[in-house]
Amino acid sequence: MLPDETMDKSRDDQAGHHTLELTYVGLNHSDSSIVMRLPKDKILFAVDFIPVGTMPGRAMIDSYPIEWRTRSRECWHGLGHADPRHPGAPGGRLGTKDDAQNVLTFLQDASAAVKAEARRAGAGTGWKRN
Repeated sequence: MLPDETMDKSRDDQAGHHTLELTYVGLNHSDSSIVMRLPKDKILFAVDFIPVGTMPGRAMIDSYPIEWRTRSRECWHGLGHADPRHPGAPGGRLGTKDDAQNVLTFLQDASAAVKAEARRAGAGTGWKRN
């Protein structure tokens, strides 16, 4: 299905007494993630972007982990809960900043491990990092 509306980086819509903020967050889990915020209620809708009670797993295959780390930190500013909009989250609960921190820590650890392995694999081979 083709979209019937588009936006650039962000857009605000009114839904009754609520403002819905739509923001393209750049590269992260994918290259096309949009998060929705209800700032008055301090709720973030972040499908796939901040998993609740789980880790990315297969999502790492085509993700952008360095940018994902940055976007995870930025999205939580001033918010209290995240709704992952995926079935299967533990007990159907909303996510918390702890869930975002867990994903952030996972991404940082994975990045450090890949860098260490790349350095180890490149040692003594004449390969240098610019």
